[in-house]
Amino acid sequence: YLISRYFRVRRRDRGYQALSTGMIAAGAGDAALARNMSKQAAKLISSDQEPLIHLLEAQASILEGDHDAARKKFETMLDDPEMRLLGLHGLYLEAERLGERDVSRHYASRAAELAPQLGWAADATLDDKAAQGDWEGALRLVDAQRTAKQADKAATDRRRAVLLTAKAMALAETDRSASRAAAIEANRLMPAFAPAAVAAAKACFQQDDVRKGAKILETAWRADPHPEVADLYVHARHGDAVGDRLARARKLKAMKQNHPESELAVARAALGPTHPTVATTLNNLAGTQRSAGRYDEAEASSRAGIEAATASLGPDHYLVSVLRLGLGLTQMERGDAASALAALRQAHAELAIALGE
Repeated sequence: YLISRYFRVRRRDRGYQALSTGMIAAGAGDAALARNMSKQAAKLISSDQEPLIHLLEAQASILEGDHDAARKKFETMLDDPEMRLLGLHGLYLEAERLGERDVSRHYASRAAELAPQLGWAADATLDDKAAQGDWEGALRLVDAQRTAKQADKAATDRRRAVLLTAKAMALAETDRSASRAAAIEANRLMPAFAPAAVAAAKACFQQDDVRKGAKILETAWRADPHPEVADLYVHARHGDAVGDRLARARKLKAMKQNHPESELAVARAALGPTHPTVATTLNNLAGTQRSAGRYDEAEASSRAGIEAATASLGPDHYLVSVLRLGLGLTQMERGDAASALAALRQAHAELAIALGE
């Protein structure tokens, strides 16, 4: 008995040594050694006893370019509760490699149901549910991640706020009651998140609760001035005179002295959205945003400035070329060389026309 037990243990140890060597070889990209060790391990250890042999075989097949064999191995893993998530991940990656997005989302969704703490599965499933407008399903998944301790409270609140804001926007015209509830909850979770504040304030204004909507916007403005917050705040009451809108813009400016967004809000309220002064203010704002690395905002400001200057001064005015030059600089700094080159060439041509060259 002792002798037979000795040989069984020795055989098992040799099998695990082959398995370990094979896994290291697969990780290093050595297909030949991984396949050789896979065969040795399979002879010495039963795959029913050690399911990792299936993984090694699948990885060896991938390294050899035999993706059909790898998929079959991953499918085999689905029958084993211990290996199911590994099999789903492998099938997900294979579907992504082939560009089969619907298939990959299917596997991600199955994995997320079993283990919401898996980042790859949860992220892919969240994207899919959001694209389909399944807001409740997406929110349940975020809550499940929190329960599984995959995300802390702050991260969960941020994700919930973003999803609830998207839900509020999607339902704004079809279900105002649900839209308002989602927007108010999103704003409660993230009072400084401008899109949530705008959605919540709009819902309040629709119910003639201007005071509550204004307070929501003021809170968001104090945290981080945003042009959409300013525009909605200034135009909170339909039919107001220019003087009333200007007074509200100045109130925003008082909350955030010397901030470019404050200057822009006052200029727009006093002069209109396409006045040359507004275009110049937008150019200054874009420069500030570019210096802070906020390239999306800087590009949006430059484009808005180009539109304003073109409308008020015409396409051949030098201010248009100056604004487009700023747009090109922003695109260059963010790494979009092709777009930057096109913008800079156009700015040069516009400037030549403006100067009569």
